[in-house]
Order: sequence, then structure tokens, then C-alpha cells
Amino acid sequence: MKILMISERFPPVWGGSRNYYYEVARRFPPSEMEVATKRVDGHVEFDAHEAFSIVRRFEVWEKADYRTILTKYPGYMAYLTGELVRAGADLVHSGDVYPAGIFAVAWRRVLGVPFIYWSHGEDHTLLAVSKLRKRALWMVCRQADVVIANSRFTVDKLLECGVHPDRIRLITPGVDYDRFSKPVETADLRERYGLAGKKVVLTVARFFPRKGFDTGLRALAKLAGKHPDVVYLMVGKGPDKPRIQALAQELGLSDRVRYAEDVPADDLVRHYAVCDVFLLANRADSDEHGQVDIEGFGMVFLEAGCQGKPVVGGRSGGTVDAVEHGVTGFLCEPESPDDFAQALDTLLSDPARARAMGEAGRVRAGRDFRWDAKADEIRRLSEDLVRTTRPRLAFRALRKLVRGR
Repeated sequence: MKILMISERFPPVWGGSRNYYYEVARRFPPSEMEVATKRVDGHVEFDAHEAFSIVRRFEVWEKADYRTILTKYPGYMAYLTGELVRAGADLVHSGDVYPAGIFAVAWRRVLGVPFIYWSHGEDHTLLAVSKLRKRALWMVCRQADVVIANSRFTVDKLLECGVHPDRIRLITPGVDYDRFSKPVETADLRERYGLAGKKVVLTVARFFPRKGFDTGLRALAKLAGKHPDVVYLMVGKGPDKPRIQALAQELGLSDRVRYAEDVPADDLVRHYAVCDVFLLANRADSDEHGQVDIEGFGMVFLEAGCQGKPVVGGRSGGTVDAVEHGVTGFLCEPESPDDFAQALDTLLSDPARARAMGEAGRVRAGRDFRWDAKADEIRRLSEDLVRTTRPRLAFRALRKLVRGR
């Protein structure tokens, strides 16, 4: 079996869906997996350390407008079609609607090559603003041999667009349990951020509106009198950070907020370990064009759980699968600082309950969300599809000619 996974972005550009692709791809036998993606900063060094093949050509195109479609997509499709043949792929995994999903539909119809589409929820909310893009998304989802949904929220969106239930597989993202659950020292972090004698609420996220840093600040402002020893540690960077910093000053919380950027991956575990409660006040966020951005799942909840930390999130998008409400933490109304304040107060006021929820999160992460199990499930799904689907004779002959087999 040979798989060609296509994604516009791939590590070292990190993000929920990109991390999902990477963690699965690196757990396949290297001979079975090839990733075709775009060039990004640092990719040469990153690719050199991976056992599976990563091929990159072209830069990332930020807009899929008509000019891009007409001038760049034809050459890109010719390149990827050549890569499909050269790699001898039996199956395509598409991580995006544009352009990989559209190309995969064409290959399936013309060449008979089956494909799996990965849906993350936000593809449905972001593309719904345009009738043309919505139709393209629905076509890709309906034409895919299998659609991998990352949450129950995404499953519901797929059913709405007419995908047959038999073609949908709910496979949530996972967590590197061994890495994130290991015991670590945090004394230097407590000194660095001035956390002596403090309780710590932590958020790890990019600074985008849907991450809810502002809601978290407003919730903590409501608790300032009852919990004067609480510090809010924000780990991440992004375009919304200046607004959040200004809001912290406006609320009189500047001396109770700490910021960290560019935390090395290996050091992220220690930041989870230093907190008392993990918070991501996520919500659905609409931009000026009507596009709705949501949290597709929320791997950070699992990472915090591995360190035995209780979590608080917004009841929005896929977080209902990442957080077991009342067991590993609390889900709150996304637009309600009062609701978040109540959840934080419960955990900060009752350390025994916080420890019990954190332990429940640690057990759940290790039992239900290990990456090895997720990759094995996707590999079995891929093998079944390859075994039951044969590409057209012309493609098989061309593939054999090019690869000499």
C-alpha cells in the first residue's frame, strides 16, 4: 500500500489539523507514506529528520481567488498528478478542499484512485459563506470514499451536507501521552514568571479571537477579589495579542498576566505542569466576510490532561469531545464570562476536586487518545479501502511504467 497525503500546510507550520496529519503520517511504515505539501520556513531542516518522504513544491497561496485558480492551479495539479504516478499511490489522503480535495475528485473519476477526505469542522463553517465554495466542499465530501471526522460536531456537519453515514468515520485527534505525561521540574518556570505563592491559570493557543483570551480575562476580573493570588499565563502569539494586552490593562489585570512566546515543543510540557487549571474559552467567531471560525477539537485539553490538570473550555465546535463535562473539567457557555468565572472559581476553591478532575483527564487521555491507536485505526481503514478498490487499468499501467514494476 502506498498513500499520497496532500496538505497545503504541514509542519514545521503547526496547528491542530497539521499536527494531526503529522502524528499519523510518522506512525505509518515509511515505505507506505508520502506527504506532498508546500514550502515553509524551516522545512529543509524539519524534513531531513523524518523517516517518511515529504515532497514540497510551490509556496503557500493565501487566497484561492479566481486569478490563483486560473493561473496557478493547472500547474499545481499537473505536478501533483505526476507525483501521484511517480509515488505509485494506491490511495490519496486529502487534508484540504482547495485544491487537494478538488484534484482528488478528478483523480477518482478519471483514474479511479480512491481518496479519503479529512474534515475538521471549520471547513464547513468557513466555506459556508460562499455558495460556490460550499458546493465545492459538499462535492468533495460526497465524492470521497471515506471522510474522517475529527468530532461529533463535524459528523453532524457531514450529515447535513448529504454524506452517507457509512462513509463517515469519527476518529478524533490524539495526544502523545508518553511525552506529555512525564514528570517534569518547574521551579525555574515559577521563578521566570514570578509565580511564587501564586495559583496559575494557563492558556496555550494562538492569539485569534475564537480562542477567547478576552473572555478568560473578563472571567478572572470577576474573581479578582476572591482569588487575588491567581496569575493568568498566556502561551502563544498571533495578531490578536495587542488587543488582549490592551484589555488586560483596561481591566486592571496587567500585573496578573504573564506572556510567553516561542516555547520549544519539549518545554511545553513544563508549562502545562506549572498550572493549576487549564483554560481555553473558545467560541465561534465571525469575520467581516461572514466566515465562522470554530475550535475543531482542542488537542490542548488532552495535553493538559496528561499532566493531571483540570480543564475549562467553551461549549463550541469539537471541544465537546475533548472535554468530558463534569468529569475532566467544565464546558461553559462560550460568550459568558460569568459561566467561565464560576467554573474557575469551583476549581480554584476546591483543590481536591480539581485534582480528581485532573486525574480523570490523565486516565482518559492515556486510555482513549493515544496517537498510536489513532494511526493504527486510520491505517486499517486505508488498507481496507485499497484492498476493495482498484484504480483504472490505464493508471495502473502508467504507474508500473514510471516505477518500473
